[in-house]
Amino acid sequence: MAPRDGVRWRAIPATTLLLAGSAVVVHMIPGAGDAFVFDRTGIAAGQWWRIVTGSWVHFSTSHLIYDVMACAIAGWLLERERAPGIALIWLVTGLSIGLTVLFGMSEPARFGGLSGIAYALVTTLALRGLADHGAWRYLCVATLAAAGAKLAYELATGHFLFVSADDAVVPLPAAHAVGIASAVLLWTGGRLLAGWRESRVLLAADSPG
Repeated sequence: MAPRDGVRWRAIPATTLLLAGSAVVVHMIPGAGDAFVFDRTGIAAGQWWRIVTGSWVHFSTSHLIYDVMACAIAGWLLERERAPGIALIWLVTGLSIGLTVLFGMSEPARFGGLSGIAYALVTTLALRGLADHGAWRYLCVATLAAAGAKLAYELATGHFLFVSADDAVVPLPAAHAVGIASAVLLWTGGRLLAGWRESRVLLAADSPG
């Protein structure tokens, strides 16, 4: 996981700072959460941005801290390794979660939190690490197992494992499941696309003339 030569600027995870930092800004500005939170009534009135931006809204400080920390650490490690499509992971996962809640569930009426995106980032980081060797590979395997076990606990109990329960934060394990699924699909699609591009390059190199 050592940074590659000539990419010192990657020590500053610009994409992660922008996207995770925006959740902090939304939390700090009075009224911003109400403007961006996933809200079925607002969406029915044509405020479609809420489907995506709801993930950036948090209902408690502890909820915000845990989500932003997880996203920041995983995002920084991905950017450090020059992983492609980090912003795409955030946006696709946020959209997938919003659409799942909107069309696949009757509740909740309001939803927020980056935890599903955090799951997607951590899962992506671990999947990429499976191709490495040594201790990092085993750590990635353990991370995938831990993420699966944590999700299973949340699905079985309906409670968050780390965020203390209060009236402001209602657990929604389905968002975490969508986060993992989004990461797997994007990672698989990326590998298939890379393989297709490589095969085209090889075919072009072998073609006469």
